[in-house]
Order: sequence, then C-alpha cells, then structure tokens
Amino acid sequence: MAKRRSHLKPGKKRQAAKSKAGKPSSSWKDHFLIAAWITVPLAATIAFVFFLFTSKWNSSITLRLDQWRQAYQLDDATVDRLRVIEVNFHGNGNPFTGPIPHTKEEVAVHLQEMASLMGEPQGDEFLNDMRRGRWRHR
Repeated sequence: MAKRRSHLKPGKKRQAAKSKAGKPSSSWKDHFLIAAWITVPLAATIAFVFFLFTSKWNSSITLRLDQWRQAYQLDDATVDRLRVIEVNFHGNGNPFTGPIPHTKEEVAVHLQEMASLMGEPQGDEFLNDMRRGRWRHR
C-alpha cells in the first residue's frame, strides 16, 4: 500500500469543511456564542425590570407605613406586623405576576385586620381616615 501524500504544503493548515450550500459549517461554539449574545442581554433586562419594580414597591410600602407610624403613633413591632399583612395582601411587587385583584369585601376585611392590629383609638381613626379618603390604599 502506498502512502497517500497530502496536497497541502508543509506549514499550511486545512480550511474548515464547507457545507453543500458553500457556506462554512458552524460549530457548537458558534451556536453557543450566538445564543449567549441573545440570552444574556435579555436576562439582564428582565432582572433589571424585576428588581426595579420590587424596589419601587417596597419603597412605596415603607413610605406608607412611615406615614401611618407618624399619624397614629405606632411602635416598630406594630409597623413590622402591618408590613407582613400588606405584603401578604398586595403581593411583593413582582411585575410578572401583576396586581392581585380583590373584592370590596376582601379590602374591608383587610382594613379591619390592620385597624384591630393598631389598637382601639388608632384603629378607629385609621378606618375613618380610609373611608374619608385620606390615605390612598390599593
């Protein structure tokens, strides 16, 4: 058997194999890079939107609770329990789940639960203020 000689000169490398259409065939690395160029910016944008909305939501709850703390002279423990009630009722601000719909009866029960947690004089004042529209509560 004769040894087959390469038609390439020494030091020259073989070119990439070409497909039937005349284009170079792409490897899995090329596919991975293309997918990364599409996926990474998309994932970063989704993460940014998620953290932006949840941060904005948390700051709005903190602002509302601080206003209630001053208006009704609430202690820290009561404000912490009110925060838990608010997050459980309204959600955590996730933009992908949307707002939680509630009936008027559910909202009334929610407000009554917070008023009972505040105590007798502050809770009654809170409910009266909510009925008069002093506080915007969604």
